[in-house]
Amino acid sequence: MVEVIDGIGFSTKSGAIFSSLLSSDEPIRSIKDVNYENTLNGAPWAPWGISNMRPEQMRQHLIKCGVLSAGIDAKVRMAVGKGIEPFLLTDVDSDGKETLTWVNDKEIQDWLEENDDYLYSYQSVYNLLTYGWGAAQLMLSRDRSKITRIRATDSYQARLERKDEKNFRINYMYLCSDWTRVNGFDKDRMIKIPILDEGYELEDLQQTRQYEYAILHRCLKNGSQYYPPALWEAAEKWVEVSRAVPEFKKALFENSMNIKYLVSINSDYWKRIHLKWDNYTPEERTRIITEKYNKIDQFLTGAGNAGKSIISSHFVDPLSGKEVKDITIEPLVDTQRDGKLLPDSAAADKQIMFSMFLNPAIWGGNLLGDGASGGAGSGSDIREAFLVQLMLMEQERRMNLKVFNLVKRYNGWSARIEGNNGEKGRLVFRYKSGLLTTLDTGKSTKAAVM
Repeated sequence: MVEVIDGIGFSTKSGAIFSSLLSSDEPIRSIKDVNYENTLNGAPWAPWGISNMRPEQMRQHLIKCGVLSAGIDAKVRMAVGKGIEPFLLTDVDSDGKETLTWVNDKEIQDWLEENDDYLYSYQSVYNLLTYGWGAAQLMLSRDRSKITRIRATDSYQARLERKDEKNFRINYMYLCSDWTRVNGFDKDRMIKIPILDEGYELEDLQQTRQYEYAILHRCLKNGSQYYPPALWEAAEKWVEVSRAVPEFKKALFENSMNIKYLVSINSDYWKRIHLKWDNYTPEERTRIITEKYNKIDQFLTGAGNAGKSIISSHFVDPLSGKEVKDITIEPLVDTQRDGKLLPDSAAADKQIMFSMFLNPAIWGGNLLGDGASGGAGSGSDIREAFLVQLMLMEQERRMNLKVFNLVKRYNGWSARIEGNNGEKGRLVFRYKSGLLTTLDTGKSTKAAVM
């Protein structure tokens, strides 16, 4: 059925537009990043990006780029595995293989459970992979003899104080839920937490006079003094491409029709076919036009009508002397079916994953639609890619263990579990993970400790 509005008809059945070409004055929407005014004005913290709002720009990339968001989440899950457990390390052979015995100690197990060690580890590694650095907050007991609680700081809300000019230390971390509303320290909107001296956290904590401290997780590189860049930031322009393609496609569908034919009917045609046309009411003219449109629409629709020819009369324009057709049907090229920009999107997705050290074969992401990625890969490809990924995540795991190693020594677990001079072994924390196996083992996975 053809819908006619102001003399122009469009059929969703045949994809034909009648009477005139489609035009639209509505522009395609563009993507605009959030822009904040400068709020620094000599604030005590080191600004993170332009106007101190770099984390907001990163957050926008994360929530609007599926490949980036899923890639980070996948790496976090692989790094943490099934969580952390305490072990007694009793031997290491020449190949580096460890001999471990699980420690079933009530105090340690209760502490891990109360602090939800899995969720803490997930959030801690997520901060490292997303923002390039992270921090943890340590809460002490009333007598300051034990670390009772740990909390993974949301890096999005954190800023680091400018370095002390005398000892080059960062003394405080500032937390604020809305950095656009502050331009200096505001005790009503933010909190200030002392930072343990990097590399000397235990010694610093043993001289404590407060009940809460922060410990930093970061690896300074490329001249970054405060906020090291995340790996994916090297591919940020590709992230913008990956975000822009679906926005462009969505705008294209919203602002255009899928037109297959342009059907033009000469205005004089109606008067020559209907001699009393000028005497018809507007309603009668609309009815006649709609009936004609529907007849042509039926002619253009269906497999049985493929290959048909339409015969149309014509007349000679008395002024120009040229022949003018009564009805003209012109096939139009469907610009929405050519896959335009999809190769660019696939290239962007690959560059993002490569910058993150993430092999797309792990979750079938090597099928990115550009014809150059090859097949989905075998089980061996997935298994080996997963093992390589686990090895590459060692740095993030160790940075996360920094807090647990501090706690075991400050709380006295090491001295109690290891015995004199560690004669029973060394108390360590390791990650449990499930690994894919080959079919000849008779099972699909096996447990592993890393």
